[in-house]
Amino acid sequence: MEFQASYDPGDPDDNEIFFADTTVATEPVTSTISYKVNKTKVRAGDTLVVTGKVSWPAGHGPVVKGTRVLLRTYDESAYNAKTTSDARGNFTVRARIRDYDNAFVVFSAPKDYYIAGASKNLPVKNVTP
Repeated sequence: MEFQASYDPGDPDDNEIFFADTTVATEPVTSTISYKVNKTKVRAGDTLVVTGKVSWPAGHGPVVKGTRVLLRTYDESAYNAKTTSDARGNFTVRARIRDYDNAFVVFSAPKDYYIAGASKNLPVKNVTP
């Protein structure tokens, strides 16, 4: 985190301004994510529905409405489906399954610099022949 400040000690017209900045190292606290899936075995054409909740550690306030939640279904994709949480951290995200989907992960992406995202591997297997 970088902080910057300026100070004008005298006449506003003398163009004498002092500047300072400093950097403070911060470690974000990790959020948690819990989930339920509608299926543990999927086939191409199915819709995987993941419902759950994003939570922040005690003392860091409530989850912010609009916290991003992403669902990845394939290793080479950043995500295939996305949604945002409500003000209590609840979310529902859906993805239509393709025949090559093979890596199912749900993760949160808070916008707060002090809260780190969380991820969970889902117990879902693609059984498309």
